[in-house]
Amino acid sequence: MGLIMMGVAVSLNLASIPFIAAVISLTALINVLFAVYKNHHHIHWETMKVATIGMVPAMVGGVLLLDYLSENAVQLLQLILGTVIIISGLLLALKPHPAEKPSPPLHTLLTGVAAGLLGGMFSTGGPPLVYLMYKQPLSIDTIRSTLLSVFVIATIFRIAFIPPYSPNNQ
Repeated sequence: MGLIMMGVAVSLNLASIPFIAAVISLTALINVLFAVYKNHHHIHWETMKVATIGMVPAMVGGVLLLDYLSENAVQLLQLILGTVIIISGLLLALKPHPAEKPSPPLHTLLTGVAAGLLGGMFSTGGPPLVYLMYKQPLSIDTIRSTLLSVFVIATIFRIAFIPPYSPNNQ
């Protein structure tokens, strides 16, 4: 949903990409907190931990990259956003079949890194994690709860790291 909102807002030139990403983060946090609270007993804690370890540092890099590109290369930033929207749409259109065994921790870590970069830049780190999680031999409730818990952590870190002094966030 955040990716769609980002694409529409940027296409209509409603606000800067950093501002839109901040708004998406804040609105997502409230919704996701309620969902995680209700379903926390389904979380796959190991997957959440490994994905978060990869995601948080990459998110910092994504926010810094967003800040830099929004000041120095807006067209490149828009091109990256368009590419991310297309690739994410293709990934989400594919229906991954669950594997017989869980992905190795390295795959989860690298997926967390990809999600962190996208989450830092566009507040939309979901597509890589969603694709990975739906390939896991886990129940739908576990997949959803784990994804939501990772999104809560990502959103909190992204909001905490957004430079409040940045002219791009106004």
